[in-house]
Amino acid sequence: SVCHPRRPLRLGSTANLWSAPSSPHASDDEFTAGTLDSAWVGATTANDPVAQAISSGTVDAYAAAPSNALNINVGIATRPSWMFMQPDAGNGYSVMKPYTFPTNVLVWARMKFNLPASPQNNDATIALAFMQDDSGVADGVPNKAIVYINEVDGPSAVQAEAFIDGGGSFTTTNTSNQGSALEYAAIHKIGTTYHFWVGTAAGNWLYMGSGTSSNTYTRVGFLIHNTTGGGAGMEIVGVDFIRFIETDNFLL
Repeated sequence: SVCHPRRPLRLGSTANLWSAPSSPHASDDEFTAGTLDSAWVGATTANDPVAQAISSGTVDAYAAAPSNALNINVGIATRPSWMFMQPDAGNGYSVMKPYTFPTNVLVWARMKFNLPASPQNNDATIALAFMQDDSGVADGVPNKAIVYINEVDGPSAVQAEAFIDGGGSFTTTNTSNQGSALEYAAIHKIGTTYHFWVGTAAGNWLYMGSGTSSNTYTRVGFLIHNTTGGGAGMEIVGVDFIRFIETDNFLL
């Protein structure tokens, strides 16, 4: 008889958390097109919601982004399903698209960041966010539902922090050096309750807590930030995908 090697367990048509679903949601984005879909709009920090131009194909780990600029690479040959974003030092940016939220929806994303070997505190930050709208761009002041993943206290720990409408802080800290373990963020809307999760590279999920909001969010996407005086340009954050499941059950 022939002995066949053991095949990996597959859930439906996927074997990994990062595998694309066989029946994607209409709002899913896998960032494989090579260019950023026009639905995505870049803006400055939530305190100044003014649409900003996005400079495509300009991410450079050895050179800082120009002042008031957001460099983006989408679907490059070496990382064909990633959107990389490089903000200038000291500024925060949102990259958001319009979305009509149903009663129940689970939104999740796989994210990463590059850092120098000896980063400053909070050197690079990326967040999954639900925000409101102000004249066609995202405005999160003071109302937003958000999960941050960032490096804190130099290279010693990675922290995930969630907020709902500027309050209700929920925090979890992972001591894996340089953020190698925390890769996923999820926000689960069930009616007016928002549940916050972060996931590890191994596929484990950590529940951070929940909060309620009666606000109507109209934008979904990412917030990114680079501290002033960081490295030459290697503070780069990336997103592998953003996906949507309209459900009241946590299915990840």
